[in-house]
Amino acid sequence: MYSIDLEGKRILLTGCEGGLGQVMLALLTKAGAEVILTDIVKPEKSIRYLENLRKKVHWYRCDLADREAVDTMFAKMSKDVASIDILINNAGIRKDALLIKMTDNDWDSVIDINLKGIFLCTQASVKMMLKRKTRHAKIISISSIAGLFGNPGQTNYAAAKAGLIAMTKTWAKEYGRRGMTFNVVAPGLIESPMTDDLPEKDVRRFKDAIPLGVLGAPADVAKVVLFLCSDLSDYVNGEVIRVDGGAVI
Repeated sequence: MYSIDLEGKRILLTGCEGGLGQVMLALLTKAGAEVILTDIVKPEKSIRYLENLRKKVHWYRCDLADREAVDTMFAKMSKDVASIDILINNAGIRKDALLIKMTDNDWDSVIDINLKGIFLCTQASVKMMLKRKTRHAKIISISSIAGLFGNPGQTNYAAAKAGLIAMTKTWAKEYGRRGMTFNVVAPGLIESPMTDDLPEKDVRRFKDAIPLGVLGAPADVAKVVLFLCSDLSDYVNGEVIRVDGGAVI
C-alpha cells in the first residue's frame, strides 16, 4: 500500500492565508513537510496553526508581483532554510467585470499577481533549486478551468490562468532533463472566501453543470496538490489536472 510521506521536504506555499492555502497547509504539515509561508499580509492564522503544532515557523511578507520584493524574500530565505524542494503557486486574486466594463486597474492587478507573480516566484525558486542541486524538485501551480474554457466576466482572470498553463508546459520542457517537474491544478467552482461574492445565479449555473451535483471543497483541490508533492507523481510533468467534478467533460 502506498502512503504519502513528505518528511524532510521544504515547501514554499504562496497565498497561505486563503481558504485553500489553509487546507493545503494542514494536509502538507500532517504528511511531514516543513511549510514555509508567504503572503502579502502577515499570515497570522497560518503562523498560529504551526505554533500550536510546535512546528518551525518561517514566514515572509511579500508582494509577489514586485521583483525587488521577491528577490529580497529569496535572499532571506536562502539564509534561513538553505533551499526548498517544492513551490506551490497558490496566491491569486479576482476582479471580475464584463469586457466593456473592465478597467485598466482590473486588468493590471489580476495579471500582475496571477501571472507575473507566478513567473517571478517560479524563476527565483528554479534558480535556487538549480544552485542547490535539489533532487526531484517540483513546481505546482493553481490555475482554473477558466484558463481552459473561459468564463463570462473574467477576461483578466481567464487570461492569467491560461498564461499560467502555457508557462508551466514551457518550463516542463525546459527543465525536465534537470529532474524538475511542473504541473498545474485547475479547479472548477470551489467553495471559498474568493467565491463568496459570486452572484447566486452564477453559482447555480455552475452547480447545474456538475455531474456530481455539488460544488467542490478546498480539500478536494488540496488532496491533488498533496499527490503532486509526493514521489507518487515523479513521472507526472507538464500536466493540467482538473478538479471540477466533471463540469467540463
